[in-house]
Amino acid sequence: MSEPRLPPYSIESEQAILACLLIDNGSWHHVSDLIAEAYFYREEHRYIYRHIRQLLEQGRPATTLAVANALDVMGEIDKAGGIDYLHELAGEATSADGVRGLAETVADKYMLRQLLTVADEIAADALNPHGRHPDDLLAAAETKIADLAASECWHQSDLCHINPLLCRELERMMDQRDRDSESN
Repeated sequence: MSEPRLPPYSIESEQAILACLLIDNGSWHHVSDLIAEAYFYREEHRYIYRHIRQLLEQGRPATTLAVANALDVMGEIDKAGGIDYLHELAGEATSADGVRGLAETVADKYMLRQLLTVADEIAADALNPHGRHPDDLLAAAETKIADLAASECWHQSDLCHINPLLCRELERMMDQRDRDSESN
């Protein structure tokens, strides 16, 4: 009997991203253009990420306590692993230096899961053609692959939210101003 097929994911990368975001909200600007809530494999992580995103988009700090409160208000604290899990995540935070690479890993794993889903659909159609001609099945498979290639998940890294761009540009301008004032 064959081993059950597990979808691609990286729990460690997901946890590290969330930990970085909880400890250093500035990390948001390094990941928000690469990943979305759906990219997280674990449901708990999707809930946590959603509330971090909502708090930050409202201009509020996304501390462990603030995220826990937001989850609690929505009745989702247990679905997110509870307050102890949030504290555990925050306690394991390291440097935010590599958070963008972690986000790329999570995005890649998500894309692979999407590809597997499409491949499974194509295989199911081939195994059970319901009288359809192989040419029609092939055309349908090509369409599914093309749709996936054109979907937002494939090109998420090409899209940017305006908030992170503005924040990065503002930081760059402030750094330049500070350097200019130091040299004068």
